[in-house]
This record gives sequence, C-alpha cells and structure tokens, in this order.
Amino acid sequence: MITSDSISIGRTRLSLRAQILLALGIGVYVVVGQVLMPVGIAIGVGLAIVAALLIQRRSMYLVTAFSVLIIVVKLQEREGPQPGVSILDLLTGGVIAAALGYIVLQGLVNRRPLAHHWSMYFLFGYVAWALVGGVMSIAMDNTTPNFAFREFLLFSPLLVFPILFVPIARSTQRFERLVGALLLFIWVLVQVAGVVRLRSTIAAATFLFETGFSRYDIVNAGLMILLFVGVSALNRIPRYRTLYVLMILGSIGGLVLTFNRTAWVAVVICIPLMLWMLPTRASRREGSRVLTRIVMIILTSAVAAYFMIPMAQLLIKYLFLRIASTSKVGTDLSLVNRYVEWRYVFQQIASNPIMGLGFGGLFKIYNWLLGFSETVGYTHNGILIVIVKGGVVGAICFFTAFIGIFRIGWTARRSPYLNEQEQVLILVCLAGLVFISIVGMTVGLLLHREILLYVGIMWGYLLVINDRIEQRRRVAADRIATKS
Repeated sequence: MITSDSISIGRTRLSLRAQILLALGIGVYVVVGQVLMPVGIAIGVGLAIVAALLIQRRSMYLVTAFSVLIIVVKLQEREGPQPGVSILDLLTGGVIAAALGYIVLQGLVNRRPLAHHWSMYFLFGYVAWALVGGVMSIAMDNTTPNFAFREFLLFSPLLVFPILFVPIARSTQRFERLVGALLLFIWVLVQVAGVVRLRSTIAAATFLFETGFSRYDIVNAGLMILLFVGVSALNRIPRYRTLYVLMILGSIGGLVLTFNRTAWVAVVICIPLMLWMLPTRASRREGSRVLTRIVMIILTSAVAAYFMIPMAQLLIKYLFLRIASTSKVGTDLSLVNRYVEWRYVFQQIASNPIMGLGFGGLFKIYNWLLGFSETVGYTHNGILIVIVKGGVVGAICFFTAFIGIFRIGWTARRSPYLNEQEQVLILVCLAGLVFISIVGMTVGLLLHREILLYVGIMWGYLLVINDRIEQRRRVAADRIATKS
C-alpha cells in the first residue's frame, strides 16, 4: 500500500552534497579494507560504484546483489574456521557500506527515522556494544582488526534487510513477488551447486556424514520447505500444486543430505506448528493434503532406491542411525563434545560477563573428541555466542530485539487489515524463526551469514507488515472520520 507520506527511495535521487558524502564514505571503506587486506582494490572500487548506481535506480537490485554475494561467499568457503577477511568479504562489505550509507543519508535528507520499530534500536545497541567490545579485544591483543571486521560483516544481514525492506515495500506494490523471486533464485543456486558438487564431495569424504554437509545450506533447505508448504496451502490451481510438491521434495532432499539431526527435528516441529496456525480451514486442509502426497512419494521412492541402488541403501541405513542417535543425548560422542565445549564457554562468559569479547573476540575451548585445547571465536550454540560476544548487556539488547520483532508477527497473524497471502507469509516467518532458533541450539548463529541472511529477510518482512497495518489502520480511521 502506498500513501502520501511514503518514502520512495527507488525513485528519489540524492542531492549533490549527499552523493559526495556517500562517495567519500565508500572511499573510506575501501581504504580501510585495503589496510586490513591489501588485495582487490580495483574490484572493490568498481563494485562500490556499481552498488551506488544501483541504489540510485532501484533498491531491490542492491538487495539481490547483496544476497547473491552472501550465498556465493558461503558456497566457496571451506569447512572450519576462516583466517580473516577474504576478497569476497571485502566485496560484500562494499555493498553493505553503499546500502547503509545511502539509507542513512536518505533518512537525514528526508528527516525520517532509521529504525521503523522500537526493537531495531535494541539491535543497534547490540551492534554498538559488540563493536566496543571488539575494539577492547583488539587493544588487549585478543584478536586482530581483520578478524573483528570479518565478524561484523558476518552479522551485517541483520542490519541491511530490516533497514531496507520498509522503504522498498513502500515504493512498490510487488514487494512479495520481488522477495519471492529472490528467495527462489537463492534456492535454485544452492540446490544446483549442491547437486554439481555432490559427486566430488562423496568421493573426497572420509566419513559418511561428510557426503553432503558442506554443500547444502541447512537453513535454506528447511526454510524453503516451510515456505513452499505455506504457499501451497493458499494455492488451489492444480498445475501449481505439482510444482510446489517438486520444490518441497528438492528441499527435503537437500535437508536430508546435510545429515543435521537438529534441522530434521526442527522441521518436524515447525511444519505442524505452521499448519495449525494457518488462517482458514481450507488452507489447513490443502496444506495437509500436500504433505500427505509428499510423505507417500518419499516412502515409495526410498523403498525403491533401497533395493535398487547400493549407495542409496548405505545412505538410508546411515540416515536411520542418525535419527536413532537423537535419543542418546547423554552418551552420543558428538553431543558430549558439545557439552565439554559449552562448559568452557560458560567459563569465558563468567570471566567477562558485562562487556563480552565483542566482534572478533577469541577464547579457549577443549576439543574432547580430538583431545587438545584450541583458541577459537566460535561455539556451537546460538545463545552462548550472543552472550560471549556481547556480554549480558548485549544479549539483553539482542534478545529484546528478537522477541519484539517476533511479537509483531504473532499479533499481526490474524489482523483484519491483512489479506490471506500476507497472513500465511507471516506464519512462514514465525515458523522460520522457530526453526532457526532450534537449529541455533547447536550452531553459532551470529557467525553464519547465510543463516542471518534469512533471519534478516524475515525480520524485514515482519517490519513491513507492521508498517502496512499502521498505514491501513490510519486509512480506515480517516474513512470512518470522513463518513461521520
């Protein structure tokens, strides 16, 4: 919905002064980036210029470029800790600098607030607190500027999308289609990359669980399952049902090949939760019908593959072993190793509870499986990584922001000012945030940019919904006042 007080950043051009300031900001970023990592200056400058031009014309181009860069960075990364800022990190940072610089300047020019909901101020508070902690860690020689800068870039999707989405949605009536096309493109990119690399991954694997883990994006597969199930529940056209079923099957295949038990459990929990929250009985019935067809197809295909393909038989056996191991929470070796790791993280939190280590901060843990201690900046728990990086103060800011944005979706899911499509997409966001929260129990969320990409998209969309409800409520009130 477009109103007279909308911000149309897709069509507005900055003044000459604002353009100069934006160019200077990008230049400072590039110079700082070269000090941290002296490579690719020509590419960095070129991308920054292109990004600035794209923002001037249509902001959704920038969102697409930023998202694709994040996925490309994820696909080219090796498993394990990264040494610091790579060339693709620098390029991604160029887009971030251009995006945030443009929006900040646009807000100053038009005297508009940067945050579109009070929860965003808490998110800004967490970032500021973690930046201060990172500077202190650098001063105490606990990290390097290179490493701290990289962790800030990993967190950046949570800043870019919530800030960009509301102005973009105000400037177009096709916002859902544009974001849907972006997510579909990312899904195709990840699936194709996984299929292309799967054979080489199997050949290079030492252990069976390595056959697919590094090539399929866990959160991409899980969230696309929720999205396609939710959209299929709305659609009554037979030819689209088959398409949605195929997309769900492709996402399920990618999720299975991650061999991530937490993600499997999360999907099993979140799909019934989302179907239960669907707004109408017809949509719940349609969603259940689609799921029934998918279960039948999977069972039939699995039985046929088990008896016809030796490799599939091995993978299916291992799949059942992984599922059975979820009940061994006290004896499974990988889980015991996590418990030992988390004990060391708690010790680090206790030693610096208020400030935290900040972006780039390092700490020692003990690898119980391999039998040695190591200095890392990562832990396999989303809650603990928030606390260890931001301290208690930062954690309060972050989780307050999370709860505030989740509450937007929870209160808006049955709003009379929204249509059925918007209500279902809200439910996908709510179920997706629950899914990521469950996966985050064994994954350090803040250091996975591909996960925060989806979190940022969902947070941004919920802020868009909140903005639409406020606008439509004002329009309805004005109509009532006019009639009276």
